[in-house]
Amino acid sequence: MDNFCRYCGTKLPSDAVYCPGCGKMIPIEIPAPPGATVIISDEPPEGFMMPPEKDLKK
Repeated sequence: MDNFCRYCGTKLPSDAVYCPGCGKMIPIEIPAPPGATVIISDEPPEGFMMPPEKDLKK
């Protein structure tokens, strides 16, 4: 099975960490243990709040 970059479609070498076409990092797919519930979402979990940005202008 050939692997292709999900961002630009470039064919990836089997040992790719970064896409040679667009330079984006290739996500590592780790199989879930048997019986695990896997939730894939682009949304943060309910109740998740980003930490406030620190003021670096001191």
